[in-house]
Amino acid sequence: MVNKNVVYCLCAYLSKDKILIEKIKPVVENIKKWAEAHNADFKLITKIPDVIEDMFSSIKHSYKDKQAKKYTILNKKSPHKLHTLKAWNTKFEIIHEFYKSNYERMMYFDCDVLLEKNTWFKFDDYNDIFYIKKRIRKSIKNTAMVYISEKYLHKKVTGRYGLAHIFLCKEFKENLSDIFNYTDLYKLWLLDDHFLREEIAMTYLIHKHNIQEKITQIKFKFDHIGGTREKMKFTL
Repeated sequence: MVNKNVVYCLCAYLSKDKILIEKIKPVVENIKKWAEAHNADFKLITKIPDVIEDMFSSIKHSYKDKQAKKYTILNKKSPHKLHTLKAWNTKFEIIHEFYKSNYERMMYFDCDVLLEKNTWFKFDDYNDIFYIKKRIRKSIKNTAMVYISEKYLHKKVTGRYGLAHIFLCKEFKENLSDIFNYTDLYKLWLLDDHFLREEIAMTYLIHKHNIQEKITQIKFKFDHIGGTREKMKFTL
């Protein structure tokens, strides 16, 4: 019987980050076990896709050629931080890969997500939803995820979206492969390099296409370990 559900996990670190990779391995293994327990295939992404590498190579030349002050983020990034940006944008490729696949439902987790049991969750209970966690708080308007989107959309943005966890059904009424297409994403990078941060680009595109009210919020519990410093201290 062909499995209709898939769990993607992104763990694409630089080869020199061997200690960090070892720290994360037990977390990834737990995500794999969770996928198996919920009758889903498990796919671990450990390499930045060629399409993302090519886009970053191209945009770096574009920024250099323009010599504009606003194009500073990419040139200031260390190799490690640049790699992180590429990894974050790999989430778009995961969504594209899902739409090309025969799977009906996908779950995505960052590799530093600590899953609670969530025994109530069943893939088959959902047929047409898209879920990402929406963050709303008083200070949210001061984050780049919101004010950059508002700057270019010329309208209010009600919140920002965290992408450590994504749940998507292929029957969702909007085709996210079309909404998050690479042509529009690259145009955003050219417009303002803040859009290199995937959560800023996705927040913008969600509000541009007015699908924010179509996103379903489910009570899926997990903890996020955090940045490199937190990961290095972490033990499971």
